[in-house]
Amino acid sequence: MPTQKRITINIDGQQHQVIPGATRGNLLHALAAITELDQLYLEVPREPDVPVNPSDLMFLRGGEIFSIGVNDPKFPENPIRRNAITFNLNDQDVKLLHEQHAHTKATGAQIKALVGSSHLDLWADLEGIPDALVEDHDIIILQPNEVFFTVERDQNEEQDRFFEVTAVFNGEQRSIRLPMLMRVNEAIRRILPDDIRVFTEYYIMRDGNQGGIVLAGDRTLRDAGIMDGHVITVAKSDPELHLFFVNSKPRSFKGERISYEDLVRLAEPNATFEFLYTVSYTTLSGQTGTLAPNQTEGVEDGEDFRVRKTNRS
Repeated sequence: MPTQKRITINIDGQQHQVIPGATRGNLLHALAAITELDQLYLEVPREPDVPVNPSDLMFLRGGEIFSIGVNDPKFPENPIRRNAITFNLNDQDVKLLHEQHAHTKATGAQIKALVGSSHLDLWADLEGIPDALVEDHDIIILQPNEVFFTVERDQNEEQDRFFEVTAVFNGEQRSIRLPMLMRVNEAIRRILPDDIRVFTEYYIMRDGNQGGIVLAGDRTLRDAGIMDGHVITVAKSDPELHLFFVNSKPRSFKGERISYEDLVRLAEPNATFEFLYTVSYTTLSGQTGTLAPNQTEGVEDGEDFRVRKTNRS
């Protein structure tokens, strides 16, 4: 079974270990023993403190700081922000200006309106923990750099709207939620770490509860046979293929080791080697190094190579 991750938040100077992700204000109230005379606030740098009400929804990632004050009815429940706030919606950065929405909280319906359609489900993309379905009436405490996406909604209200499954990637398991009408290819992309999502086309999904079959990328998860409790595995379609970046551009290479010359050609396909190139690399774990002519390096998925032409021959 995947282990349950914990994060640290601070409430009135006291540290608390909590489960990350979508959290209702009433859970934080209980944790802080808030009474009718108290008000819980989220402290936001360079912005007004935001009252956290029992029905409010926020997405905890760790490091949040809360304070407890007196419950003053004169203090607005939804303060006006001093600055615009930026978040991501369907892979596009959205800068929410005052004339669009000036307040620190927004409903799911208000965020969905930015897409221009009400016939969609809104989800919060919470990397490394289960994504959260956001209902139209949910009141969200907006924080910078939130990530949302929308998925087609089944008009049959009696249908489940998501599956709870175990996803396996690189040998690691985690519990996730996936919208049932999400396409398999999009589900693969959501399971991959952010820094390699650009390589989604090279990955496939297998369902261990259906004999490990490869699921067709253009089918919805429901049509592909996914159900609650299934164990799905995401892996490269070709295990021998390595996926990495050369000068920030995605590249692929077959083989355990890559040479200086290979990398120069990936950066400049018409390179004549009349001039020397500097070739450096940084792995996902932060290791760095350089390559000289005729040298080779073991290549890792997600590795970042930099190739620069010098004026030396």
